[in-house]
Amino acid sequence: MSIEIVERELSRHTIFKDEGKLSIDYVPEVLPHREEELRKLVSYFRPVVENPTSISQRVVIVGPIGTGKTATSKLFGRALVERISKTKGSRFYYVHVNCHKERTIFNVARRIACSVIPSLPSRGFSAPDYLNAVLAHVQGENAHLVATLDEVDFLIVNSGRDSLYQLFRVADDELYNRACISIILISRTLNFLELLEDDVSTILQRKVVKFNRYDAKQLYDILMHRARLALHDGTYSPDIIEMIADIAEEKGDARYAIEILWRAAKHADIESSQYITPEHVRRAKSEVSPTYSKESLLYLSLHELMFLLAVVHALKGSETPYVPMGDAEKSYRSLCERFSEAPRRHTQVWEYMKRLEMLGLLTAKLSTKGRRGRTTLIGLPDVPLASLERDILELLGLVKER
Repeated sequence: MSIEIVERELSRHTIFKDEGKLSIDYVPEVLPHREEELRKLVSYFRPVVENPTSISQRVVIVGPIGTGKTATSKLFGRALVERISKTKGSRFYYVHVNCHKERTIFNVARRIACSVIPSLPSRGFSAPDYLNAVLAHVQGENAHLVATLDEVDFLIVNSGRDSLYQLFRVADDELYNRACISIILISRTLNFLELLEDDVSTILQRKVVKFNRYDAKQLYDILMHRARLALHDGTYSPDIIEMIADIAEEKGDARYAIEILWRAAKHADIESSQYITPEHVRRAKSEVSPTYSKESLLYLSLHELMFLLAVVHALKGSETPYVPMGDAEKSYRSLCERFSEAPRRHTQVWEYMKRLEMLGLLTAKLSTKGRRGRTTLIGLPDVPLASLERDILELLGLVKER
């Protein structure tokens, strides 16, 4: 009976032509409405392409989640490796490292090294060993490596600014006057530059490619392009694509929009529907949170988790979009008493707030009119308070048990 279910499910109609084209990791050959950003990135790397052993580049890509930063960088890297290497007669390597997953300089260095030198052992080396092996290998081939550190904030927050300097030092070690390593840093904001030395921060700010949020028309074009790649003709309508684009416009987040399209198509497929309906879209929207994932909380310390929970409680108590820092800190001290923890000083709590802001888990802004003086207001946009509270309480129990 179970085998028959599998056979029946696999043999029935599906509206998907190629479901992988709606994957977050898929990078299409064409990125609608990111032509100018790609041109600017290419312009920064033109000297490298023209003479790969004469110069290195440091470029920062910045913009909110879902604005095409990762896809643009990967598309550029693919062009370097698959096309430019052939047409220019030079060897290019491209390695894309997600620092949300590889949070230490050791993991980053190992990821880069094993991508460039697949035969290299994944154990028995230190971070400098891996980086020096990459340097020697790339220089030995008269090649050039472009290493992208995506979500670089996580590397700096978890391993300190020295972790980034280790990579910079190797990239700047131009043996025999041959430059061979360029670096792209991707982040949602430029806040991470505040953690670096002024001279390094100044250099990085010289070459920034900024990505803005998409509007509804741009999201429509992106969704229509993906739908043509992923779904059979007649299974979606312009009205359905427009509906999803309108939902996602407030965030300007293409990932969010594509996720809704995929889930809506999946609901239609499970129901053996011939096409996606508005109800499928509504159901998909209710399931999708555009920015928050429980994984974001896994590497927070006990007091960072408690402060984030304090913000949740303060917001629930006020039923407003933002609460003053003072109210959040008062809520935090109450939680410390509940968990039998000594509360940290104001300056340390302020650091918790700044780090959580950097990681995109909360927002902070200065108040304007209607209050005495200026105060910092804290919010949790797009994160369901009930689910966030549940996840934090679960993790707090695990942290306390460690």
